[in-house]
Amino acid sequence: MRIKQLAAAAPAWARKEGPDSDVVLWTRARLARNLADFRFAPRAANAELLDIRDALLKKLRRMSVFAAAAKISFAAPDALAGRILSERGLLDADSPNQAAHAALLCVPGEETCALVNWRDHLRLELAGAGFCAQELCDAASNMADGLSGFETAFDAQFGWLSPAPEHAGTGLRVSLTLHLPFLTRSGRAGSALKNLDNLFVAWKSAAVGTDLAAGGFYEIFNASSFGRSETETANAAQSAARFLCAAEREARRWTFSGEKSVQAADEGWRAYGTLETARIISFEEASKHISAVLAAQSAGVEIPVSKSVLRELLISARPAHIALRCPKPSAPPALRDIRRAELIRAAITSK
Repeated sequence: MRIKQLAAAAPAWARKEGPDSDVVLWTRARLARNLADFRFAPRAANAELLDIRDALLKKLRRMSVFAAAAKISFAAPDALAGRILSERGLLDADSPNQAAHAALLCVPGEETCALVNWRDHLRLELAGAGFCAQELCDAASNMADGLSGFETAFDAQFGWLSPAPEHAGTGLRVSLTLHLPFLTRSGRAGSALKNLDNLFVAWKSAAVGTDLAAGGFYEIFNASSFGRSETETANAAQSAARFLCAAEREARRWTFSGEKSVQAADEGWRAYGTLETARIISFEEASKHISAVLAAQSAGVEIPVSKSVLRELLISARPAHIALRCPKPSAPPALRDIRRAELIRAAITSK
């Protein structure tokens, strides 16, 4: 499968509505496993990496979920392809040294993927719309149980072993992408997110650039998979999501119950007008306007563009995706901003 085919459409989890999707845009779960009979991927010789890849791909292909999955290989270095997959949440930002012997199986819609030889021997990657941490964790665990015939690297004290210390233990990472515009505008996002420390949940800005106010998009995740069970990790994500959903909705009610309601609605309509007509736009500016429209819609303002289109644009309008639409990936920023504006106008006016 070519990267251009993959990038032509947004993932299914970005298009769909899910539980609590007014705050939780999407959920991801990643489960790492390593084979006991081989050295960890960063230390393995090329011949070992080939054996690992061929054995795991053969096993995965026998599982019904991956029978028709598209395969992406990394034999030829392609920095743009890596950035596109990173923007879609399928790869880490930095390529490991053994990337040439890695492979990715991607089920249509990208709700279930398997990554082989990318630091860990195997990473099962699942994604869903809205908040669905427990469902994804259960599905990933069931898939891992289906790897019969392989002895996985496990230690009674440390759990499942990994070359990445943060993956040791359960090997599970759960992350949620949240939209918290009203908490951010009110200046209360920092204190609300600080409360997640008690749940052993970390957070970071999910926006491009350093201005958190330019969108209010955040990612929360378990900082480590060591010392907690898979159930405890999923429960912590659920507690964090419930707390932040309640705090964001309260901030939303407070904003739209007073004289600021007209201002907030006006910001949404102005942002819609910019997205509909702009001829040049950066991703940071686009994400800010998408946030304003989504925020107004969450409060009941009827702006004529579907939320699914806006969520799709949060993926398809990212820098590497836009570079793929240019004559050359090395196109100057000004041309990329023109192409991004064209994409957004087409999406906004067609749906």
